Amino acid sequence: MRIIFIAKRIVKKILFGINRDGFREFNSFPLNNNGVLSSHAVNDLVKCCGLVESLKLNYRLADGTILGIHRDGRLIPHDNDIDVDILVSADLEVGKIHQCFVSNGFRLGRKVYYQGKIQQLAYYNKVTYDIFDMIFWYQEGERVVNYSERNFERAQDMKYFQASSEVQFQGRSYPAPAPLEEWLEMRYGMDWRIPKTFKSDWKEECFDMQMKEM
Repeated sequence: MRIIFIAKRIVKKILFGINRDGFREFNSFPLNNNGVLSSHAVNDLVKCCGLVESLKLNYRLADGTILGIHRDGRLIPHDNDIDVDILVSADLEVGKIHQCFVSNGFRLGRKVYYQGKIQQLAYYNKVTYDIFDMIFWYQEGERVVNYSERNFERAQDMKYFQASSEVQFQGRSYPAPAPLEEWLEMRYGMDWRIPKTFKSDWKEECFDMQMKEM
């Protein structure tokens, strides 16, 4: 099994080097990942956000992570990752981010580039298998955009990054989109307050996503 896993990683790295329409992705999550956050997920949230802060990245909690914390006061039980958004600055160093996470017990599970720019980095804890998913946003005028899914564009109003907001969770503060409930409605629709009891296809409830113009 170990040999097969290594062989698959080599093939994926080769495929990552193939540039199709400017979109390149690499996926290598472990086979024994059970698809939901572990009982140690809060510890991984604290640790990973601490690493992001040590790198002085402009980040905020996002997607299912901020939804669960704000709406339910907890991480969503059937969620499969910890989500953060990062606003890209001119001095962003992807190599430094990678080295920081790898040296602190994480492995790369997914990376995506579009038109030569980093769009997504996802790392998983080698012990808990919790996934820390970073989505990178680029400012274009009054909006920010991301291309972490092939043939799709995500776009949000820049104001959600400009405003200052924090949430308190388990004795720690985290940056959040603001105004938060307005952002949640933009992201998930008007029924964001109604919890779901199952994990659906996240694209189906991603209201900031649309097919990219070809």
